[in-house]
Amino acid sequence: MLQVDNDAIALHWTPIGDPVMGGQSTGAVHAAGPGIFLFSGTVSLAHGGGFASVRAMFPPADLSAFDGLSLCVQGDGRDYKLGLVTRDGRDVPVHQQLFHAAAGGWQTLHLRFDAFAAHWRGRPTPEADPMDRSHVCGIGLYTAGREPGPFRLLWRDLAAVS
Repeated sequence: MLQVDNDAIALHWTPIGDPVMGGQSTGAVHAAGPGIFLFSGTVSLAHGGGFASVRAMFPPADLSAFDGLSLCVQGDGRDYKLGLVTRDGRDVPVHQQLFHAAAGGWQTLHLRFDAFAAHWRGRPTPEADPMDRSHVCGIGLYTAGREPGPFRLLWRDLAAVS
């Protein structure tokens, strides 16, 4: 297991949601306690919107020795996506995996790398190269399902696991 420095990543989140295309959704990551972080905001369908997302970039990490990620979440009953970035730049594919964050207590997710699929601007891109686990340089969180209204996802203990 490779424990990720969650505190360092939490300092570098940038909102990238639907305002880039005229939407009005909001989303941000904030510290919610020691080692606990909150991705929250509001999804709006106005002006063609319908999603909120945030991304944190960091120096490349080699995760090729691992099979996936482990993450503890406490959700609100919505679906979310976790994305991994393997190339620098804004217009690069993001390998994403959908997960359900049940309302209530903490749940541990195991997201296998082979279940991540390439997306570009929210659309599947099956022609994209496979995810390069030897050069992971960013992570993103996304709301899924175009469900309007407030959202709230707590997370902690992100780690690469075999």
